[in-house]
Amino acid sequence: MTDLNEILVTCAKLRGCYPLIHRTLHEFNWFINVVIWGWNDYRQFEMNEAIKGSPDIESVWDEIRKRETELHERFHRVYVYGDCELLNMAAAFQEYCVEEYLIKDLKDDP
Repeated sequence: MTDLNEILVTCAKLRGCYPLIHRTLHEFNWFINVVIWGWNDYRQFEMNEAIKGSPDIESVWDEIRKRETELHERFHRVYVYGDCELLNMAAAFQEYCVEEYLIKDLKDDP
């Protein structure tokens, strides 16, 4: 079985920020929150407050909401309380990183 450290180091390398693993930990934290909670009232409040200050960024927030909703719908099934909870989330995060940073980069390469 792969351990949590191996998964996160792999993700840091995929993201191009290895050995600065703390950057990957921040994104992993974001990912876990999105997968567990999805787009919630607090995130909507953040969006509304940001738009009040800068109405021109509403489309950016709409994209964030769409992306977070899609991630929640796709990966929420992996969130199962128990001893393997963190490893399951890390495996889902690694899948996300492969798609987001490796496959996307390959498609964007001319």
